[in-house]
Parts: sequence; structure tokens; C-alpha cells
Amino acid sequence: MVRLPPELLGEVFRHLKVVAKSRLDLVSASLVCTAWFSEARPLVSPDALKSLSLPNCRHGRHQVERLWRLSSLLTESLRHGLDYCDLVREIRVTLPFIEDQAQSGAEAIRSIVNLSPPNLRQVTVNVLNSGRFLPQLTELIEHMCAGHTPTTLNIRSALSLHSHEALQEVSLRILEHFEPFVREIHLRGVQLDDRIHLVLTRCRLVERLAVERYPARLHPAVPDALPRLADALPELTSLTFRLGGGDDRVSSGSLRHLVVRCPRLRELRIRCDGSIDDECLKFVAREGRTLVELELEDCAGVVGKGEEWVEEDVAWRGLRRLRIVGASDVAPSFVERVLAVCSELEYLKVPEYEVLEDKMVEFGFEKGKDLAWHRTVW
Repeated sequence: MVRLPPELLGEVFRHLKVVAKSRLDLVSASLVCTAWFSEARPLVSPDALKSLSLPNCRHGRHQVERLWRLSSLLTESLRHGLDYCDLVREIRVTLPFIEDQAQSGAEAIRSIVNLSPPNLRQVTVNVLNSGRFLPQLTELIEHMCAGHTPTTLNIRSALSLHSHEALQEVSLRILEHFEPFVREIHLRGVQLDDRIHLVLTRCRLVERLAVERYPARLHPAVPDALPRLADALPELTSLTFRLGGGDDRVSSGSLRHLVVRCPRLRELRIRCDGSIDDECLKFVAREGRTLVELELEDCAGVVGKGEEWVEEDVAWRGLRRLRIVGASDVAPSFVERVLAVCSELEYLKVPEYEVLEDKMVEFGFEKGKDLAWHRTVW
């Protein structure tokens, strides 16, 4: 084999990175020999092989070819003891898809899953505009994941209401399949009805949960949905609960119950109803000791009234991000206590206070275009 000087070989691969039609070209070239691997491997980005995407209507044939080529390259790389399998992190399915290409793509993904990529932990389902493929979806996912236990599940839907029942059925089946081992769930556009709620409460290993949907599209969630989830999942470390309007908003009682029942909670993002007031905020500040991020939306009940805040009212020693939106006011003493106690705070958005601007600057914050304060000096 003719060997190029190292400096010339490096130039060849740097140009290949720019003009290659596929990221797989660099992977393929790196398998030629040790010298080529040494030049090509650093040029393969950590996200180059991140997603195994089931073919959809837009790029179906090309995606199938890429998946089979990737399967072949990963198989060869394992024979050489190389780490390319470590880059695979997600199975991604987007509807609508073309049936025959989806079947072939699923077989290719299954062949890659059989290689046991150590970081393959996530399944993402994007349902864009067609419900007619939903009945096949669960079978494809179960086939691709057979013998493997991804721990993160994302289901995102933009379906119109007439396809909603089919989506609920499919979401239920997927959740039931993942129930024994899933640790992170994100649902968007999926109604939190009785059956979905019940299977969520059975996902005992879940630590991160996000339930979101667009307002006014569907019926309200089950009554007391949040307190019942808190009772079933006390090990939650992250919760996003932003549903529709009215009864789906989080009440003061539900928020207090959550903070007490989930003592390891680090991230909390909710949409509030009018009962979350200054006293409730003080309760969360005292009891939510582990919080690192807190976002409260539509906080109309927070008006900046009540007793002055003192140091023991704020227990957020590790808080880094605080966002309170929709409040007519917050107490200046609250902001002062947050600044004094939360030494790791990086981001703060509350109703504006001109009298506190000097204090924010003193603590190293600058106001951004989003009208929030960002710490730039420590």
C-alpha cells in the first residue's frame, strides 16, 4: 500500500470533511488502516452517528441505504475494537413514513441494536400529520428495541383532533412496553387521560417527567393528576407539567404536595393557577431545598405582598435558574434574599424592579434582550 506523508494525509481528510456527501465517508475511510484512523477519527463529531432515524416520506430511500451502510460500518468497527458504536444514542421515528421503506429501515436499525451500542438510551417518536400509520408504529418500535432497554422516551404529536384517539392508543402501548425500565418520559400533544395517567404512575423508575400539550385542543386531564403522580413517583428529580388552561393548571395545594412528596426534585417547570400566591412561593422557597431550576408560568396570584422575606425563607442553596412569569409583582426583599442566598444563580427573570437594578449589577448580572438577568461576573 502506498503511504502518504502524515502532513499530506491530514490535509486530505480535512478537505474530505468539507466535501463528503455523508458523514459516513469519514467513518469508512478511517477503517482503512491505523494511519487513516488517526487522521479521520478526530474529524467525526460526537453527534455524527447520534440518531438511527426510521425512514420517512421525505428522504425514505436514502435513509434506508444510509442505515444499512452504517450497520455494516459499525459491525466492521467492532471487529477492529473501535468506538464508533458509542456514538449511537437514539432511535428516531417520524410519521408519516413509506411502509416498505419503513420495514427495511426497521430491519437495519434492528441489526444495529443487535450490536448493543452502550449509549443507545433514547427513543423519540414525532407524529406530524398522518394517523394512518399509527397502528404499525408500536410493532415497529417493539421490533427495533427487542432485547434492548432504552431508558428515555419522547412522544411528540401535532395531530389534529380527529386522529387523537389513535394517538392515545399507540402512546399507551408504547408506554406499557417501556414501563419496566424507562427513567425519563416526555409527552407533548398526548392527553393525560385516565389510562395514560395510570401507566405513568406504574413507571416506578422514572426520574424525569415532562407532560405538555397545546391549550384548548383536548379535554382536561384527570382530576388531581399532579398530586397522584407525586405520590406514585417520589424519586422524581425533574418535572415539567404544562398542560392547557383551567383545571389543568397547577394549584397551590398540588404544588405544596409535590414539593413535600418529591424531596429530590431539582428541576420544576409548571403552569400555575391563581391560587399560587406569595405564601405558596415562600413555602416552595423554604421546602424545595434541592431545586436547581424553577419556572413558574402564569403566576397571577403572586403580587409581592405579605411579610418581609428573611434569610431562612430561602433554602435554594444550589439554585441556578429562576423564572417567574405572569406575576404582577414580587417583593423586593424576595429578590434580595435570592441574590444573597443563591450563590450559584445564573439566570433570573421576575417582574422588573428599577430599584433593584443596581443590586443586580452589583452581583454580576446583566440584562439580556429577553429582559432576564444573566450573570456574567462571578
